[in-house]
Amino acid sequence: MKRKLMFFMTFLFIGIGLATAQTSKVTGLVTSEEDGQPVVGASVLVNGTTLGTITDIDGKFTISNVPSSSKTLRVSYVGMLPQEVTIKEGILKIVLHSDAKALDEVVVTALGIKRSEKILGYAASTVKNDDLVAAKSGSVMSGLSGKIAGVNISSSGTAGSSQKVIVRGYSSFSSNQPLYVIDGVPMSNNTSLSNDQGNGVIAASDAIDFGNGANDINPDDVESVTVLKGASATALYGSRAANGVVMITTKRAKQEKLTVSYDGSFMASNVLRVPQEQDKFGQGWGTWNRGENGSWGPALDGRLNEWGSSKLTTPMKKHYSFVKDNLRNFYTTGFEMNNNISVRTGNEKMGLMLSYGNTSSNGVLPNNADKYERNTLSFRGNMKFGKFAADASITYIRKDMTKAAAGQGNAGATMQQELIQHPVDIDYSVMKDFNDERFNGDNYYTWYAQNPYWVLANNKNNYQDDRIYGKLELSYEVIPGLKAVGRLGGDFTNARQKLRTAKLTYADNSYSSIGGKSEEKGTYTERTDNYDQIDATLFLSANYNIGTDITLGGTAGWNLNQRKSSYLKSFLEGLFMEGWYNLQNGTDKPVSTNYSDLRRTIGAFAQVEFGYKNFWFVNLSGRNDWSSTLPIHHNSFFYGGINTSVILTDMFPSLKNNVIDFLK
Repeated sequence: MKRKLMFFMTFLFIGIGLATAQTSKVTGLVTSEEDGQPVVGASVLVNGTTLGTITDIDGKFTISNVPSSSKTLRVSYVGMLPQEVTIKEGILKIVLHSDAKALDEVVVTALGIKRSEKILGYAASTVKNDDLVAAKSGSVMSGLSGKIAGVNISSSGTAGSSQKVIVRGYSSFSSNQPLYVIDGVPMSNNTSLSNDQGNGVIAASDAIDFGNGANDINPDDVESVTVLKGASATALYGSRAANGVVMITTKRAKQEKLTVSYDGSFMASNVLRVPQEQDKFGQGWGTWNRGENGSWGPALDGRLNEWGSSKLTTPMKKHYSFVKDNLRNFYTTGFEMNNNISVRTGNEKMGLMLSYGNTSSNGVLPNNADKYERNTLSFRGNMKFGKFAADASITYIRKDMTKAAAGQGNAGATMQQELIQHPVDIDYSVMKDFNDERFNGDNYYTWYAQNPYWVLANNKNNYQDDRIYGKLELSYEVIPGLKAVGRLGGDFTNARQKLRTAKLTYADNSYSSIGGKSEEKGTYTERTDNYDQIDATLFLSANYNIGTDITLGGTAGWNLNQRKSSYLKSFLEGLFMEGWYNLQNGTDKPVSTNYSDLRRTIGAFAQVEFGYKNFWFVNLSGRNDWSSTLPIHHNSFFYGGINTSVILTDMFPSLKNNVIDFLK
């Protein structure tokens, strides 16, 4: 009996051992060759079986009960080359390579979620850093110009000026600008303008442009820019994204040793075009007149005659001839320098990056009348520990600008009107020294205009701002395939303007005084602006495979966005003393105005994604907002979108040939 029992127990243990040997557990880590980061959502299948899974937020996977007869795994991810991996003991470390021929590149979509471009049912165009900085421009938007279909980017051309970005045409009589989002957080894109009449402004088009918020971003800090177009693409951001979304993703440290890099550039510029002038008639009004500032006189014949002030001890003489390239030669050669340095280091658990950028520009106007200086200091860090991940960034920007007076000189001389009020036979360049007695206020040749060089040196507009923006993002893998994300971001700007037109009086019995020339009273304006934005988002994101044919994904969450703006402006017309620009230096008291507003939007959003056999995809998204700018009981409105895409060349592989390799 004992022998039978021993035999039975031995047979049982052998059976258990055989059963144990027939299956095993396979674990591994999937990363990207391009940046060394974990690949989230990669498909891992055991060849010859229906066993499979997807990688988690750390790029890790585990497959249990793998038959001992199975020898390889197939690992694939959209936009990367699939890979066959031999099963072996220990943790498999799998590196996927980017498919250079792939037409389904991974892009950043709403909320900063990465998706394959292949599955999207809407347009999403991406520009990488190498293309953004190819022209060595100090502006991200300038780097995008001409690189994305359906996006029109225009600007006045001077450094620091605001840029108009139109995505797929105009759709509103008011604002057509897209929403700008940095690393998943909306940013302010306010345009800073001067608008007081003391600066020569008599119409909105005459306001001085000190730039907009999107111009503050250092292009060397940007990894990529994706433009989302259409309601389906932008529904998760609500009404603010009605004109499209510009998604900006900044650089992060990769798995690398301590690395220091520097990038610099220098550019020179000249004016492209100037107004064309007639070359037949010179100074005068019907007949020649030394005090006229227009070219309405007799035909140019080259004769030698006196010109300028009749009060000069030694009269000036010149030929009555057309001055070629007179207006073009008034401008100088401008330059722009860009310097950027970054320090970065990282490993599998943590990455840190510190960068500093400087952009310095002196434009084409003489007397340093259009200068621009921007300094950017940025810190970005990320870490991962188990199921927990964190990402943080903060950027400080200091900007200083000097611009010439614009408009038509309602209460002060402006450069443009002085340039065009000038005879074609008088050379600008001889008047550069506006302190010379021949060209100063008392003796400038005409009673109807001012020396443009004096205008540029004395009528200036200074702008300065300090800006801080950044975010803190925390994520946690609740269960495999389900991630919870919390994101808090802020954008704060304090701006200051000082605008001035100089006081100018004339000596008794001077040429200007006798001619009845109007004196300049002088003006001075101080203005402070504050723009604050806080954005908080909480959401759950899920991705699952149902068998080998169906993929399901979804996002649901809550968002709060609060924006506050205010300004205080004081304007003084009529200076008491020349050369002192202060609100106390007035013949009368300054006039002050102020304004402030506060708006808050709360939104709930959701998105569902369905995929079948990697060739048919459906996406449904929606957002409901409650806005503080609407009546309390009627402040709710909904935005939704639905799209689908079918990859015909994947649905019917026989369609692929030398002519067609991708049809969506």
